[in-house]
Amino acid sequence: MQTLLITGTGGFVASRMARDLDGRYRVVPAAHRDLDLTDADACRRFILAARPDAVLHFGAVSRIDVCEKDPALAHRVNVLGTQHVARACAEAGAAMVLASSDQVYTGLDGAQPHREDEALAPTNVYARTKLEAERIAASLCERFYALRLTWMFDLPVRFCASSLGVVGMCAGALVTGRPVRVASNDHRGMTYVREVIENIPALLAAPCGVYNFGSENFLSTHEVCLRVFERMGAAHRAAELLEPFQQETPRNLMIDAAKQRAAGILFSNTSDALERMFTEYRL
Repeated sequence: MQTLLITGTGGFVASRMARDLDGRYRVVPAAHRDLDLTDADACRRFILAARPDAVLHFGAVSRIDVCEKDPALAHRVNVLGTQHVARACAEAGAAMVLASSDQVYTGLDGAQPHREDEALAPTNVYARTKLEAERIAASLCERFYALRLTWMFDLPVRFCASSLGVVGMCAGALVTGRPVRVASNDHRGMTYVREVIENIPALLAAPCGVYNFGSENFLSTHEVCLRVFERMGAAHRAAELLEPFQQETPRNLMIDAAKQRAAGILFSNTSDALERMFTEYRL
């Protein structure tokens, strides 16, 4: 049985990943309390002791507002922490999978989905640290994957971390009766987190490199929210609780999924993934 070391298991994605992959793999979880990513020696000792076949590096400062307020912290954790993990992976002979982000596509013009080989100039601190982390890790670790993940969604799961996501945002508006503003000129992928986890085995069998990793979506954020309200049986309240607006600058973070499909990595589109999630939770 192969060993996977997963960092960031106190977070939304990695907490579910550690739970769901356990049994198929020997999983070694590493939350912040277990491993300080900013300590190079600690990273080296922890990873070498685990003797992993692959390290799924999801530990990060991922809140965009926190990164903007404290770019030094974002750099220490997201860039230097990734560098420490990559060096340890290289020494251990382990593959490294970095959780990057579709945010690296901020600042690009055009209305078409983005490919992995586009020239990038991200506009926020979080995205810049992720792009720098991709480049550093690729230079240090021969067996390296970068996953440009989309916004993800799931319902709350016992013993796993929660995150707002598009479903939680809509559900919160229904519960509280407080409207939410949603952009009608914002386009990005939105992915059911379970599909991210299910595709890890296919990823590890694929050629190394940078991958858009998630669901294609051609609907605006407002249109996706309308779908969520409809699926929750609350379409009649959408006009009351969803306030569409136009951003000053339209945003396009849509991903092109051709490379992942060619590698045998298959995701539902966002609409189908939402339907799958509601069906699996019997809602």
